[in-house]
Amino acid sequence: MKSILLATPNTDRMIALTDILQKQGYVVIPASDADMARSFFHDDVRPEAVIIDNGMKGFWGVMGTARLQNSSPPSVIVMSERVSVTDYLEALNMGAFDFIFLPISSSELMRIVHAAVCQCACRQSGSPQNGR
Repeated sequence: MKSILLATPNTDRMIALTDILQKQGYVVIPASDADMARSFFHDDVRPEAVIIDNGMKGFWGVMGTARLQNSSPPSVIVMSERVSVTDYLEALNMGAFDFIFLPISSSELMRIVHAAVCQCACRQSGSPQNGR
């Protein structure tokens, strides 16, 4: 099964997104703070994608840690309630796969997650990546 690291301090958001992802067959690894999220990159846990709340304290450190997984870094999806072009561009410049503005529909979320997981699988296999 494919796993997703979901990092957000917002309990309601964690519950709602976990429910959506699990219904689609993903294993969700919850992290309510940046230290917890970073700890998963030091274990044998290798999520195919990371969904991270850019409002979480320590957000940029988690982004950096995720991108340093040289063997097969997970695809990082940044989520935000704030519409900020600066945050959007900064996240993409740091290597985020995508940036989603909340609220988001279940179908749009799953389209992005599926594409991110496929990107990670392509990197692991050495296959060319398809466009989003």
